[in-house]
Amino acid sequence: HEQASLQLGARESGENSYQLRLPEQGKGFARLPRPAEGDVFFDMEGDPLFDDGGLEYLFGFVMADGGDLEFTAIWGCDRIEEKQALEQFIDFVTERRKAFPDLHIYHYNHYEVTALKRIAGAHGTREEELDQLLRDEVFVDLFKVVREAMLISQPSYSIKKVEAFYMDARDTAVTDGGDSVVMFERWLEEADPKILEEIADYNRDDCISTLKLRDWLIGLREEAVQEFDGWG
Repeated sequence: HEQASLQLGARESGENSYQLRLPEQGKGFARLPRPAEGDVFFDMEGDPLFDDGGLEYLFGFVMADGGDLEFTAIWGCDRIEEKQALEQFIDFVTERRKAFPDLHIYHYNHYEVTALKRIAGAHGTREEELDQLLRDEVFVDLFKVVREAMLISQPSYSIKKVEAFYMDARDTAVTDGGDSVVMFERWLEEADPKILEEIADYNRDDCISTLKLRDWLIGLREEAVQEFDGWG
């Protein structure tokens, strides 16, 4: 009921609103680590239509070392490249943790971790290293934080809906994951490098959105401490 009234209020006023939930042990904001040097904001693009069983064709991530945002795109445009992309990403993170032992990899919803497990198993590579990252709880799913910590005036908890609270509307050619798949399928036909640039722009925005979401949630956690009388 509360969610419905928030949605109705947003429709009537044109303003987005949220309502913090009473914190529960181990849930919501409790899942949010302290920001650390070396944190990585990660988003993958996959094409379920590719060949047999789909293809994870882009591993994108943003880092904010020294305050400047740096976007990296690792492409896996065929089965061999997918394996190399997985190895490159896992090796990069494993190495980076030596310099920044407290880093976390932030993502939104379970897609990334599910895809990494699946392709590590399918290619028979980097399974131990990935297991280590999972055991050490390096991956942080911000979807779970949002879903458990608050009600929102948006009709769903997709990142595109949630970012109405902390980010301006996007202006990239590719606007959602479905578009990205369609564009990648087009690239397979046409091999036009401009298509991959447009997919990368969209992916970079997803990574930056994940970073901004994490920062917004850190602020809201402080709000929850105030609202729920010193919780935390």
